[in-house]
Amino acid sequence: MKKLILANAIWYLVLAVVMVSAVGCAKKTLKKPLLEPVVVEAPKIAPKPEAPAAAPVVAPAPIPNIMIYFEFNSDGIRRDAAIDLDEYSKLLQGRDVSFRYIGSACQIGTEEYNMDLSRRRAENARAYLGKGGTVLALGESRPATTIESEYWRNRTCAIEVVEE
Repeated sequence: MKKLILANAIWYLVLAVVMVSAVGCAKKTLKKPLLEPVVVEAPKIAPKPEAPAAAPVVAPAPIPNIMIYFEFNSDGIRRDAAIDLDEYSKLLQGRDVSFRYIGSACQIGTEEYNMDLSRRRAENARAYLGKGGTVLALGESRPATTIESEYWRNRTCAIEVVEE
């Protein structure tokens, strides 16, 4: 920057001398300047660094549906089901979703009894989880299996997330 100022000062000084000498003598004609102008490049200014990009907004992971199992002829929450529901409850913290609790029962017993048992299973799962939602009792109407040795698979409560 100092070189540029110095070069410009010298140029103006030379120009002033030439002008004074040209004006002093009317017969003299100045054909070309005594010194050629010097072009000095201005220093390059580094661009300002860009602000860091904002972190992308990540949508929360979808909430999965879960299934818990019950003992034969029982609507009480089993220990393994309680652990599953506790983990599920942690996943739900800060989330506003609705649920459908679908209780079912195996084919052993009367249809009326199994309908009531599946309703109680769904209500107990809803009460344990502490989240509202719709209770749906299927009884023995939609069994997961009809193989008698695998009837335990029908003693369930499915907890489904309801899209709103």
